[in-house]
Amino acid sequence: MKLNFDELKQERIKTYYTLSIDLTTARNLERFDLSGNFIFVYEEYDCGSTFFDVAIVFNESTNDPIPLFKGRRIKTPFYRFFISNMARAAASIKLLVGVDSLNFDALDFLAQDRIRISTVGIIYNLVLTTASTEYSQALPGLTKKFTIRARGGDVKWCFTPGGSATLFSTLKDGEKYQEDLLRLGTVIYAQSTTDLAVLEIIAYY
Repeated sequence: MKLNFDELKQERIKTYYTLSIDLTTARNLERFDLSGNFIFVYEEYDCGSTFFDVAIVFNESTNDPIPLFKGRRIKTPFYRFFISNMARAAASIKLLVGVDSLNFDALDFLAQDRIRISTVGIIYNLVLTTASTEYSQALPGLTKKFTIRARGGDVKWCFTPGGSATLFSTLKDGEKYQEDLLRLGTVIYAQSTTDLAVLEIIAYY
């Protein structure tokens, strides 16, 4: 659907809708009779780390679901859509629904900028009590940035159970590693050749 400024002025056409969806109650393909050709997720609150916690299906309920998360923009023609979600306490999601007269590049830039802002940090000291034994630490859901540092010995670490003995990255004692611009909930697995080595972890979400 293409619009020009004369049409907007004369017809008072509504080019977008804002839609806030409460996720405290589970849904299975709940129908929303809104039409357009884009969906933009501009806010979410505690939607979890599972990929399909919130999903949308366009036009027909038998079509494939698409996961929703803050910053996601979907451009496709639709005359209705369906939302499915797991129930999560105090969770919600906000959508911008409309036609392609809005500036997608500006929206995408705004979303990416907001995604990068971390509001909470948490520190873990993962004590590797016994040498050559794997230990683990879960990071918060939707972690945006994390830093790890080896203390008291070299540390082998990875994201896969059992991988710290077979397929891993090594931090020398005192060495630091950092990942940024993330959106994940994961577990770090680690072991050391030294008893009582520590993997210092700082996660931001």
